[in-house]
Amino acid sequence: MIIIDNFLPKEYYNQLYTVIMSVDFDWYHSHSTITQPLFSEHIKESKQFNHSFFIDDTPKNFYDLITPIYFALEEHGMKPSKVYRTKANMLIKEVDYPDNTYHGPHSDHPIPNTLTMIYYLNDSDGDTFLFKENYLDNLDFEENLDKLNIEQRVIPKANRALIFDATKLHASSPPRETDRRVVINIVFETLI
Repeated sequence: MIIIDNFLPKEYYNQLYTVIMSVDFDWYHSHSTITQPLFSEHIKESKQFNHSFFIDDTPKNFYDLITPIYFALEEHGMKPSKVYRTKANMLIKEVDYPDNTYHGPHSDHPIPNTLTMIYYLNDSDGDTFLFKENYLDNLDFEENLDKLNIEQRVIPKANRALIFDATKLHASSPPRETDRRVVINIVFETLI
């Protein structure tokens, strides 16, 4: 796992922030943060808003806006050789969301040597939870949800990139104090 603060040059970060946080940016509603919601003592789902920039080898709306992120990855030694998905996620403030609770743990890709980058667009509460377990452990999620071990919690900080193995189980949590938590999520392979 790698955390890189000030991931993008300030000028580009400001441009990205201005467009994505504007009222003109397209967001699409999802009933949960993962496809099949999970529930347990520490898991509580939330609604989420998404915007896909790139999926299934097809660029989508605002794709040109995020292409410099790929160059920044290369500058940090992780040149993407294949990009599986690039999207933005927005979680809205939930004042009553329980502390030490998170959304459904999941991995972003089942293939080893694939990376996930979570790029935080704004300062926010609503930590990202990283677990010691990963997709390749072949866990039966229904039986083991309460047995997952939290390895680290990462606080959303504007212009911070969190990069880790895409098979690693992780989960988001909504902000309880900040109006919204906005991230860009990229799943990619790298030659380096």
